[in-house]
Amino acid sequence: MTLTTGAIVSGVPVICGGYSYSAYASYPQCYKYDNSTHSWTFLTNMTTGRDFGASVPLHGKLFVMGGIGRKNILSSTEIISLDGNASQPGPELPFPRSRHCIVKLSTGRVDD
Repeated sequence: MTLTTGAIVSGVPVICGGYSYSAYASYPQCYKYDNSTHSWTFLTNMTTGRDFGASVPLHGKLFVMGGIGRKNILSSTEIISLDGNASQPGPELPFPRSRHCIVKLSTGRVDD
């Protein structure tokens, strides 16, 4: 799996999405790192497989936005919780984007 996005959320590394060159497909899966077992464990699926997305930790969750899914550039966003519940839709981006970055400012505001 390559082209994933992720961040440290409440002290836990989380990664989502990615691309399989052999299957020519974007992944919807999210994983979290379990420090006690030193391994990645499945967390949840996003509603849309995506690669080349961006993400940022926000309020104890991972905010994933944009990217490429099914060869289309996405404007959708998803909110991933560490409890393993299904991802929740976030606000739609003003326009589709991929290969971008997002930054959480010291004020708590998120900018891309």
